[in-house]
Parts: sequence; C-alpha cells; structure tokens
Amino acid sequence: MLFRSREDAERGIPRQQADHEGRDAHQGHGHEEGVLAADQVAQAAEEQRAEGTDREACREAQQGEDERRRRIDAGEEVGGDVRGERAREIEVVPLEDGADGRGDDDFPLFAGHRRRTGGRCCHCHVFTSLEPRNWNAMKLPLSWLAEFIAFPKGFKVETAVNAFVKVGFEVEAVINPAENIKGPIKVGTVLTIEELSGLRKPIRYVGLDLGEKETRYVICGATNFQVGDQVVVALPGAVLPGEFAISARETYGRLSNGMICSARELALGEDHGGIIVLSGKHKNGSDALAALGANDPIIDIAVNPDRGYAMSVRGAARELAMALGVAFKDVDRKALLAKLAKAKKSGKVTVAEIKDKDGASLIYLRSLSGLDPSAPTPSWMARRLVQAGMRPISLAVDITNYVMLELGQPLHAFDSEKIDGKLKVQRAGKFKTLKTLDNQVRKLNAEDLLIADEKKPLALAGTMGGLDSEVTDSTSKIALEAAHFTPISVAQNSRRHVLSSEASRRFERGVDPTLAELASARAALLLMEFGGAKYHGTSSKGTIPKPLTCTISPEGISTLLGTTYTPAEISKA
Repeated sequence: MLFRSREDAERGIPRQQADHEGRDAHQGHGHEEGVLAADQVAQAAEEQRAEGTDREACREAQQGEDERRRRIDAGEEVGGDVRGERAREIEVVPLEDGADGRGDDDFPLFAGHRRRTGGRCCHCHVFTSLEPRNWNAMKLPLSWLAEFIAFPKGFKVETAVNAFVKVGFEVEAVINPAENIKGPIKVGTVLTIEELSGLRKPIRYVGLDLGEKETRYVICGATNFQVGDQVVVALPGAVLPGEFAISARETYGRLSNGMICSARELALGEDHGGIIVLSGKHKNGSDALAALGANDPIIDIAVNPDRGYAMSVRGAARELAMALGVAFKDVDRKALLAKLAKAKKSGKVTVAEIKDKDGASLIYLRSLSGLDPSAPTPSWMARRLVQAGMRPISLAVDITNYVMLELGQPLHAFDSEKIDGKLKVQRAGKFKTLKTLDNQVRKLNAEDLLIADEKKPLALAGTMGGLDSEVTDSTSKIALEAAHFTPISVAQNSRRHVLSSEASRRFERGVDPTLAELASARAALLLMEFGGAKYHGTSSKGTIPKPLTCTISPEGISTLLGTTYTPAEISKA
C-alpha cells in the first residue's frame, strides 16, 4: 500500500511517475515492450519504497487516532480536531485494484475510497478528495469567491492571500495548474475516427479540425468521444505538467501530430479514464485553457475548529470581503425560496419526523421526481468540484457536494422509492446493523443517531449513508434531506465507527441552522435546472433557534481587546 501525506503532495512526489503505456497510447506516442518493462520496474520501485514506510505511517496514524479518542472522552475535543493543534493527516491509498470489481479507469487513484465505498460516492461526502485530504483545509477558487465579493478591477490573488492572513487564516498554498502548462493547447473538433484493428487494446486514429488549412491527425487510446465532439489538443512544442513534452511521432504505422488530453495530463483532475470532451461551442483553434477556465488560482486555507463557517466558499468570502473592505454579495434567500415555491407541482411528499430532539433540532425534506439519471453534471460545476479537491460522480451527488462547498450545509439525497413511510431522525435503539455505502455491515450502538424509515435504518446521521436507500443510475425520485444535527451526536457517530467525512467534519464544528432551508432549496433548484426534476413540496420539522444576543458598550469591547476601537469601526466589523 502507498501512504501519502500532505507533505508528500507539497513536495510533488508522484504516485506513479512513469505510467507511460497508457499515456503514450492516449497521447499518440508509440510504446515498445521495453517501455512497458520500464514502467513495471518504475512501479515496482515505487511500491517497494511505499512498503518501507507502511508500518511507520500506520503506527503514527494509529497513535493519532488513540490520542483523538482520549481527547474526545476528556472533553478536550469535539470530533476530529484538537483545539490549538494542527494534526498531520495521513490518508491510506492502496494501489491494488479490483476491490469491487472495478479498475482504476473507473475510479482512478481512488483505491482507498474504493475499498471503503465499493466504488460509489456517499452523499455524505466520504473520502471524495482528489489527493490526500487535509480535513482542516478549504480550497477556494478565485472565480468562485468572486460570486460573493465585488473584487476591484485588476485584483490580484496575492492581495487575497494577504487579506486572509490579516483575519487569522493560514494560507497553505496558492495553486494555478495553468502556470505549469506551456505552449499551444487548442480546441479541436473531431472530424473522423478510424479504429485500428489487430491491437491488444482499442486504438483510434483521429482527424481533427483546429482551424488550420489541413486536418490534423493523432493517435488516441480513449473511446469516450465521437465525431462532432470538441476536445483539448496539445500541439507539438507544448509542455505539460511534469515537463512532459509533446512532439510529432510515428506510431502504429501512422503519424501522430499532437495529443488529445485528459484532465490528469493537464493536472486539472485525476480522471484518466477518458479524454476531456468540452461542453458548449468553442472556436476551433482557440485557447483550450481559456475554454476550460483553467487559469483560475485556488487559495488553500487552513480552517481552525472554531471557524467552521469558513468551510464554505460563502463563509470564507464573507471574511475576505471584510478584510478587503469591499462589498459582500450574499445569496438572496427570499428570492431563492420564492422561486422554489413557485415551481411546486402536485405529487407525493415524503414526510419527515424528529424522534430524538437531542440529536437534531431541525430537518427539511424536499421531494422531487422525474430526475433524468443520465443527465450530465454541467462542466462549470464539475470543474469547481475538481478545484475544491473532489471528484465529480453523478449529477445528484455532484449537486449535493457543490452546495455543501458553496454554503457549508451538508445534504443527503435518498432514493424516495426505497423509503417505507416516514423518514425519521432517531437513535438506533432496536436496530442492530446498518450496511453503509462502503459495503460494510456496521454494528450499531443503541445511542447512534440515525436516519431511518418505518422498517429499517437508512443512514448514520450526518456521517454516512446506507445502501438500502442510495441514489443509483436508475433513480428518478429523490428525497433531499438537510438537517441541523447536534455536533456531539455526529462526533459520537464518527468516533464509534472510526468514520470521518466532509459532512461530519462540518457538523462537528457547528453548522448555521438557518442554512438547512436555504441549501436544500438551492440544491432542489439545481436538480430541476440540470436534471429535469419536478418539485412536489417539503416536509419540515423543528424550528430555527432564535439568535442569541448580548449587549456590550464600545468601551467594553476596547477594554476586553486591550486597544481602542471607535463605534464606527465596531459597526463596520
């Protein structure tokens, strides 16, 4: 197994530095048996290096978990982060394939996730990151922040970095993949496809229109495109991340004059199962990086446990706007809720119920039908998920992930046809086991907080979903849940089952209870817009807690902080 830490990623140590065979066929470069043998040697060397660190890293990870449990028991910690400390996160990413009968092309570089989730993606966002996950981090594309902040003309990412530091955030990195791509990367339209026969795997000879006088031909090993699709083409002279130079080359008896690119080859994601197929219409021969929106700096900030609101683009943008002294453009809550109410059509509504009010104070359950399971995730949304470190899976899953990242409220999509009667928030009680999305049968503690129906448990609340109600590629009816779970209940779920997720990390830190209504409405509208779903109504239980207020004088604030602030400064803050 290969253990990867954040430090490894920052130093740029690759998982598989060679991988020439698949890359050459994909790029239009030939490969001889000697190259294949070199690949195997390189991979064996990498695995041998990894095995040398297995035991030490595993011991370190176990010691960290033991300390985490002790601190939770002692009340020093709620969930996974020790206050005042920065833990070194280690993610175990086994390289072996076939844990669920799927290959790395189906779930590239996600072996660790695949072992846990059977190749699926839990709607509670368990282990969907594209790299070893620092659970304290939030990756913020500048273009996404710009939807909430009125940046001045000519704004530079360095200014944003300094502003984040000014208000107490540690900026771990600024990432811009476009800076590592040199030379001509163009948009091309597929004109012809010739399938080469007599080879041990599919190889295509592809004719492309790049706005040139003559058709350009390249060899490609991918099959996920057809005539008429627009693709990303690296021309001879281009240099891709990893100093991979593109040149014209004769292979398979044909001249390959460039390369059709996948997301991994451009360092825009880890998907190497096929090449990038552009959505929309672009001019042939135009800049493909511009079409992809690749020149978009990503600010990676560390979020302390007491600032959970910043584990969202909206929350981080609010802090950044204040630090910059510019306007913050919040979501128009009233307009968004009114738009959803106006779109309501008659139909069955799944009823929600809170049986344990110590576990949850509020739940919204929105019912939709008519979802097209084959509807693709829009390219702009998929791109932002990748920028934030998550892998696009399917439209329904991607929308719940997207809204969680945008607003900070975890969501869960149930297949409503698999729900018997009401959907309830309750303790496990008489329920003994739950088969979760990782295909693991989990022995339940009577105090585990669950989502259940009349007959069976459906999910570990705020932590991980169950197989009995998962959304699949045939799901057309959805019950979209957004709840306000108490931090301690989710932390106990996570600790008892040694299971941490994007959702549980947010609930453990505390999520604004007003977000449940807003985020679920936002996700429902996106399902309607991109998946053709119809909205039938909402069942909600509980109430939004009244905000706590206190009165303090400007002088009192100055006394507490040890410096003098004017009433105007306090009002602005």
